[in-house]
Amino acid sequence: MIIGRNKEIDTLNSICDKPKSSFVSIYGRRRIGKTYLVDQFFKNHRKEAIFFDYTGAYQLSSDSQIKNFLNQINLWFKKEPLKEITSWGDAFNFLTNILEEESKTLQPNQKIVVFIDEIQWIDPSGKNEFLGSLGYFWNSYCEKKNNVILIICGSNASWINNKIFQDSQGPFNRRTTKTIAMFPFNLQETKEYLQKEKHFIVDDKTVMDTYMVFGGVAKYLSYLDNKKTIAQNIDELFFDINGELYGEYDIVFRSLFRERFKMHKSIMDLLISKRSGFNTSEIVVQTDFQMGSKLKNILVELEQCGFIKSIAKFNDERETRYIVSDPFCIFYHKWIEPYSKNKIAKFSKGHWSETQKTSSYISWAGFSFETICLINIDLYLKARSTNGVYKNHYYWQYIPKTSEETGAQIDFVVEYGQGLYDIVECKYYNKEYSLTGADVANIENKLEKFIEYGIKRNSKFELKLVYITSYGLKMNQFYNKLNISSTIQLTDLLKI
Repeated sequence: MIIGRNKEIDTLNSICDKPKSSFVSIYGRRRIGKTYLVDQFFKNHRKEAIFFDYTGAYQLSSDSQIKNFLNQINLWFKKEPLKEITSWGDAFNFLTNILEEESKTLQPNQKIVVFIDEIQWIDPSGKNEFLGSLGYFWNSYCEKKNNVILIICGSNASWINNKIFQDSQGPFNRRTTKTIAMFPFNLQETKEYLQKEKHFIVDDKTVMDTYMVFGGVAKYLSYLDNKKTIAQNIDELFFDINGELYGEYDIVFRSLFRERFKMHKSIMDLLISKRSGFNTSEIVVQTDFQMGSKLKNILVELEQCGFIKSIAKFNDERETRYIVSDPFCIFYHKWIEPYSKNKIAKFSKGHWSETQKTSSYISWAGFSFETICLINIDLYLKARSTNGVYKNHYYWQYIPKTSEETGAQIDFVVEYGQGLYDIVECKYYNKEYSLTGADVANIENKLEKFIEYGIKRNSKFELKLVYITSYGLKMNQFYNKLNISSTIQLTDLLKI
């Protein structure tokens, strides 16, 4: 079963229906489910296609990569070359001859699919002529046919971007028919995966608690054992030095960014140190990076992989900030990174269950919940069901100019057309949240400061106060003191 991925499946179906050949590029971070999507799609949705796949291997020589490629051809087509093949050009010529022979038996509209996975590992330096040979294979054979789908796939977004999309002198310049960027599951898809694939019987808050740790990374979720509690799974996967995901954070960055991974990690370390994130000027001040293309490229690569998110300040897009948006990274930096290997080895088996009872966890979960609501803005808009036309969402804060003033920070602002704005507050608790007098004063101050310093003068505006909560707001005397337009609960966000 393919959970979610409806957009990606529709795209692949439309490509298969085209009466011509297509060159498709799929990219996304490690373990996101790229290979699974392609394999399952052509096994279950397009069984009639002739399917050949080859996966690059990390740190193997060119000779070994070619040998693996030929072995895969033999596995699929039961054909071996009549003479020794030592170059990628000859390897693709051999594949071309086999595909041409296979095509004689094809039915009308039947496709030939060539799937090259983990392409960045095959020839990372570009010295072994793999890309040139693959480009020639596409230009001289695939593109001239009307029934070939060439799919390349990689987890190194920066390599894909530099070698495939932006290399104006390369063999793939303006050749790709379609690009599919894959990201983690959203909240709804994670709930569906836990229930339908892993057969957990859990409530929506447990889904959210799980998402705060694993994000929506399919492979991470696949490790969960439904015979154990979620907390027991987390203990075994993360807080055991032999656990499947104990060292995953470093592996992710090494595999994505190779020899440059320390630069990317240093930016992540900085951004996660402050909930509201940093703008580029602040990043330069806090690190050894200079303002320029190097820093810009790292930020772009981190955002392409879904690790960070750029969010503009309301009415001042020059003040764009970068925040860490990946729940797994937020979890790792708070609960794994600060501890030595020896310290983690001494944790009890019930470590995570005990951690969830602490005030530190409650504070962290509130921050993580706010971030998750922000990155699942589509689910928010669906639950909100506003008649306004969505334009964008922003952060907003006011830093007081004098000691007598009070500052203000809004969780996030949603802008619609015609001067309509949602002022969003996020509250994550184990029961209905009871507003207090301090909450009322805090909200009133935020609205006052936003009108005075956020809204442009002489602008038309209408503000709607919206709460996103675990189980809703308790109706008490303080609730009635605020004009709350809507309360969105987890059940609204997670409705499948």
